[in-house]
Amino acid sequence: MGRNFMANLKRCGIALKSSYKTFDHIPRRLKQIQSELMSTNSRRADSTVKELEKDRVKLLELDEYYWKQRA
Repeated sequence: MGRNFMANLKRCGIALKSSYKTFDHIPRRLKQIQSELMSTNSRRADSTVKELEKDRVKLLELDEYYWKQRA
């Protein structure tokens, strides 16, 4: 029983690591977009801000979708 448990635990750990690598880009990109929005000044076109907001919403929706799959 101990060997099966340890083998399953190891497989689970490997799966979690690969999952982290797959989904890790979302929080990083959200931080990047948030930083760009915060540093936006009046010289920047409204279309740029709208595009950043659109990307941010898409990433949040994707993140929610991934979380639902994990649950």
